[in-house]
Amino acid sequence: WDVFLSVANSNGQAFARLYDVTHKIAVNGSEISVSNIATPTQISSGNLSFWAGRNLYRVQIKSLNSFVVTFSSGRVKITY
Repeated sequence: WDVFLSVANSNGQAFARLYDVTHKIAVNGSEISVSNIATPTQISSGNLSFWAGRNLYRVQIKSLNSFVVTFSSGRVKITY
């Protein structure tokens, strides 16, 4: 998946991941991060494995040092 992510004041580390609400688990391999970047920057994860069925997914973001994290946009790319 692709995300545009940044952290305020170019200070600290910002994380984003996909969370499967249906099964109450994080999607393996979906956590991505940026360090000390104040402008939204596109980052990508590797391949992801989703559980079969009709599932609800949410984006979770966090900061390690309480600075504001900005999630500009995200998308899941499907290749078959």
